[in-house]
Amino acid sequence: MRELVLGVDIGGTKTSIGLVDSSGYILHQDNIPTNPKKGFEDFIERLLSSIHKILLDANCSLPEIKGIGVGCPGPLDLENGTILNLYTLPSWEGQDIVSTIRQASGLPTFLENDADAALLGELFAGAARGHQNVAMLTLGTGVGGAVLNSGKIYRGFRGEHPEFGHIPGLPEGPLCYCGLKGCLESLASGTAITNSGRKRGFRSSYEVFRQARSGNPMAREIIDRASKALSQATWMLLHTFVPEMILLGGGIMDDNFDLFKDQIEETLGKAKLVEQIPVKVSRAELGNQAGIVGAAYLVMRSP
Repeated sequence: MRELVLGVDIGGTKTSIGLVDSSGYILHQDNIPTNPKKGFEDFIERLLSSIHKILLDANCSLPEIKGIGVGCPGPLDLENGTILNLYTLPSWEGQDIVSTIRQASGLPTFLENDADAALLGELFAGAARGHQNVAMLTLGTGVGGAVLNSGKIYRGFRGEHPEFGHIPGLPEGPLCYCGLKGCLESLASGTAITNSGRKRGFRSSYEVFRQARSGNPMAREIIDRASKALSQATWMLLHTFVPEMILLGGGIMDDNFDLFKDQIEETLGKAKLVEQIPVKVSRAELGNQAGIVGAAYLVMRSP
């Protein structure tokens, strides 16, 4: 009998919920606006409605589900199941999301940082299958990342999650909200590319990429700068964690991996101190479903 679990991938704009089987296949999926400013209770109510809709579509009931896994933007207090994020999820700070969902659903509930969940999804059913040491960067609205070290998610002191979006990319770059100049997120995220594009007359990051592919020099300059910053970030990841694979995911990489790959590989090819490590640069396979699958995996790997 197949094991069924629910995976929840919370983003600042959208939350995706999926019913996932033991192979990592998403049987049914629904998306709802996160709307954090409407409050935590409003979100939980809409999340439960979405779960019931999915189960109705799948013709199954809550008792048939092993549990619920949740991937959420950090910082998080994983030990207590609490959200500490006051930037991406305003008004949710201090909310105990694990206990709230568990009590409302009656199901075991597990919480993980969203970038860690995405990497776990790739490990379970994507590009990282069979690998033990992987560094992953996710480029979407912002920039996140995660590291798999000897088969386990890397955590810092007190379980803190690395903030790869704030790796210095270019010292002459724009001021980041963290207080430093030239952070990777301020140069290579979808938000950063959109902001740079609008200053040059482009409406969105999508148009910047489209125009860059057509040879527009202003659009090309924006993408080249983002690519240079990303190359510097992967250089840092290689020399810090010495992974066998560097995965690039998120909305930007889903469609534009080819625009970044060559420069990254050229930069990493100069890494003489770790030249015996044949690091592989790959695009994440699961796209925007990695978070759902990884969140579901939190449940599947539990006793």
